[in-house]
Amino acid sequence: MSIDDTPDNRRSKPTGTLESDATGILPSFISLGGGLLVARAIAFLGTAFLTRKLGPYGFGVIGLALAISGYFSSTVQASVGPVGSREVARHPERAVSMAGGVIVVRLALALVALALVAVIALVIEKPIEVKHVVFLTSLTMLAQALITAWVYKGLGRNRMVGLSLILTQIVYVITLFAVVREPSDVIWVPIAMVLGELAAAVLLGIPLFRNADSKADIHEGLRILRSSKYLVSSRMLTQVTRTADIVLLGLMVGESSVGLYTAGYRLCLLVLGVGQSLHTAYLPKLARAAQKGAQTADRIGRRAFESAVVVVLPLVAGGLLYSQSLLGLLFGSEFEAGATAFKLLLIGIGLQYVHGLAHNVLLVFDRTRADMRLRAIATIINVTLNLLWIPRWGIVGAAAATLVSHIVITLLSLWVCRRLGVRLVSSSWWKAAVSTAIMLAWLLTAAVQWPLALQILTGGLVYAASLSVLRGIPVDLRP
Repeated sequence: MSIDDTPDNRRSKPTGTLESDATGILPSFISLGGGLLVARAIAFLGTAFLTRKLGPYGFGVIGLALAISGYFSSTVQASVGPVGSREVARHPERAVSMAGGVIVVRLALALVALALVAVIALVIEKPIEVKHVVFLTSLTMLAQALITAWVYKGLGRNRMVGLSLILTQIVYVITLFAVVREPSDVIWVPIAMVLGELAAAVLLGIPLFRNADSKADIHEGLRILRSSKYLVSSRMLTQVTRTADIVLLGLMVGESSVGLYTAGYRLCLLVLGVGQSLHTAYLPKLARAAQKGAQTADRIGRRAFESAVVVVLPLVAGGLLYSQSLLGLLFGSEFEAGATAFKLLLIGIGLQYVHGLAHNVLLVFDRTRADMRLRAIATIINVTLNLLWIPRWGIVGAAAATLVSHIVITLLSLWVCRRLGVRLVSSSWWKAAVSTAIMLAWLLTAAVQWPLALQILTGGLVYAASLSVLRGIPVDLRP
């Protein structure tokens, strides 16, 4: 089966040439967002399984390993991914040759990063099992270098991306269930991660390269890499902002605190993933709009903001309301101690919906250097506050430091976008706010004695009904 859907399409297009389809925002968002939600739901089974088998300490070891290797794996992924998606959106006929060149470049970067992580694993003052887990977790970089999801995103073909996300988690969770039985089995967790990533690489790679006559264009891969230099720096800074709290907690407090902290962060990543799906759905359209000028991009940007607000407000509000219950239900009662930190992290994730849109604007207008500077400011604030607040307040101090950095970068990003002529903020946000307030009123009164699942279900229905009555459903999210 090739990327194109029908035999007629395969006959009418040159071999190895892919064209961006004309899907709208809603189908693209549903394809990617739905796949991501299903994947994260499956991953939650694995997370709940690990928290019970490994406990806070063992789960903290995994969190620390992901944080350390994440500094490098995020660089490998960012080295060509977002810019590559932009270039594919602009030149879909060169997608296959771009993909081959990019894979070669990313593999080379992954090997260098792998060597650096090996050195770090040797020198950190941690037990030997922690060193092993850190190194094995970094092997995911090699598998991630082979994943071509960025090509499909640039083409607006997000169904395959969604399926790859689901397959990754299925392979990962099945492997966990098969081999993890007690805390000493923590060493198998990164191996399960690698197998999941490899499965996704195969799923995406076969239809992309199966009938392609184009050769890998290494020069194209290097060109995209050079174009990504500021974006790579931005991603590294973002990774520092996201994981400095975890690393410093591990070094200054201990792995058990990391376990409590990262359990809540896993829930936040579910909310963040929905936002990332929305940003990805808008990226091809925003890239083409930017070529027509700031006025066109401003219109698309404000539509993207409207959609983001409609999606994020009920998720954040519901998470704040049920924070302790969710942690206890999903991970066990001993993880409820992380509820306050989880609430602060969740608010920060909501802000990431906004500056994620701003990041896309800076990307399509080739303002990646400005984006890097903004993230540098946020990173300095984040690390400084973590160093000051973690010794005093532990995981709550870490979450507060992260929230402050998100506030700063959100405000600065909106200001820079406005200078480019893209305002982003739309006046229709009040409709989502009123609908969210009605949803909360329902949950705190009529539905308060109902089972948690039923409360969440009816709360979502009340929110959707209120938003519909207020005519607040954005045009891009209407069927």
